[in-house]
Amino acid sequence: MKSFVYQTLTVFFITTLFLQCNKEVVNAEEWFENHKEDRVLNLSNKEVGVLPTSIGNLSHVEELTLQYDSLKEIPKEIGNLKQLKILNLFGNPIKTLPEEIGNLENLEILLLGRTELNEIPPVIARLQKLKTLALDETKVRLTEADVEVITKLPNLEILDLTLMREYKTLPKNLSKLNSLKHLVLQKTLLEKSDVVRLRDELPKVRVKL
Repeated sequence: MKSFVYQTLTVFFITTLFLQCNKEVVNAEEWFENHKEDRVLNLSNKEVGVLPTSIGNLSHVEELTLQYDSLKEIPKEIGNLKQLKILNLFGNPIKTLPEEIGNLENLEILLLGRTELNEIPPVIARLQKLKTLALDETKVRLTEADVEVITKLPNLEILDLTLMREYKTLPKNLSKLNSLKHLVLQKTLLEKSDVVRLRDELPKVRVKL
């Protein structure tokens, strides 16, 4: 006889899967107009289609969540959100970020997990107040170029690279990440030599494997 816990988890999983496959279609233009004075906006798990340029009118927003919205592109007008501190784009098939995202001068948390990015976009180096950058479950490989982008972020504390699907080897300039507080590399297939390098070259960083 199956346990109550097992049955409960099964129902939860099926319900979650059903909700993801039956997204509510939302007119983002109208939705943004109705919430343009809000400071916290959550438009997750919706069928948005293409984000309208009117996203640039959300001048008061400080936290914007657009998780699992099937977005392939982010409009350049997002750079107008000068008060934005948290941007969550998790679970969208985006391959690039607009250069204007570098104008988000107050951004502290950027969540880009489960996107189609294959590198740490160079424009991120302009986000001088960024404290947390998540690129979990992406095609990012942590190359030398990626490290150079990270070194230009003086306030970055947490870099999440969980489950790097295209990971090959650690970069030669790994030691430049020593300013981080946390580096998350869970579910990434590391060689024993990689683990040794992480401990030797990043002694001040809490590496989570």
